[in-house]
Amino acid sequence: MDNSIGNHICGVNDELTILRECGCYADFTFPCLNKAQPAMLNTIYYAIDDPGRPKSYNRGVTVKCNSKAPENGLMIIQGILGLRPDETKRLKFAIDYSDIDFNDPPTTGRVDYWLKNAIYIEGKPNWKFIKLHTHGAPEIRWKANFGRQADIAFKYLEDQYKDDKIYCLHYITAREMYNVIRAAESGAQQFRSIYRDLEIKLYPYCNQS
Repeated sequence: MDNSIGNHICGVNDELTILRECGCYADFTFPCLNKAQPAMLNTIYYAIDDPGRPKSYNRGVTVKCNSKAPENGLMIIQGILGLRPDETKRLKFAIDYSDIDFNDPPTTGRVDYWLKNAIYIEGKPNWKFIKLHTHGAPEIRWKANFGRQADIAFKYLEDQYKDDKIYCLHYITAREMYNVIRAAESGAQQFRSIYRDLEIKLYPYCNQS
């Protein structure tokens, strides 16, 4: 993104501006395991484009509770990136970058890791965001996302982290996540379902019966 890897891949230094002008409200690309990864790890922030230089999103303005978004910023919403314990690996650690794949399926251990390291906006540590991703939908990734391993992991998530006392669990789309972050940014105290559609409304085709 934003010519971060070089002209042979992208070549567009003002991609952030183009995205904003075309209606993009946030970018959900990261984390990644190459040099496109921004220096601001495990953070939700606004990137300000510099059309004359590549990788303008490398650093930016951190999203904070009770603050105003920069007028020309594009929100960067990242997933977790870090080292997690993994007894199946030679060094007993694995790099977790919030990916669900056949060679890195969801496990109860990963669920605990995600909750422990969940990302939040500054000033709102009790609203934790866990953004996961997978790459496309080939058959090889079916079991990791929808098979028995996934069922065990997400049942564990609901059994351990959905007691509605200490933990309240919400499944949300990318659009809804952006809206909820914006609600927290504007000073919202308690989570309300209406925040899912706070700013970017439900797409018209989703309203069709």
